[in-house]
Amino acid sequence: MIDKKFRRLMVDCPSIVRASILTDKQIEMVRLVHRLPTPIYSRDVADRLGMSIQNSSTQLNRLAKAGYVSRHKVISKTGGIEFEYLPTLL
Repeated sequence: MIDKKFRRLMVDCPSIVRASILTDKQIEMVRLVHRLPTPIYSRDVADRLGMSIQNSSTQLNRLAKAGYVSRHKVISKTGGIEFEYLPTLL
C-alpha cells in the first residue's frame, strides 16, 4: 500500500519519483559498479550484462545524474574522451 506522503510526492514531483525508481537492469549495473575495486567503463558493463554499449552508456549516465554511481571524464589512450564509473556513497 502506498502511503499518503508518497502519493503526494508522485503528484507534486513526478520527475523525482521517476528518477528514484530503478529497473532490474539498472540495479544490476549499480551493484556491478559498487562491487568492483577499480573504475569500470560502459563497454565493460555492456559486455558483462549482455547489453549494447549505447544502452549501457545511457543508463550509466542516468544513474550518475541520480547519484547512484559517480562519473568521471578521462582521456583514452587514443586521445578520445571516455567516462569511468565508480561507486558513490548511498
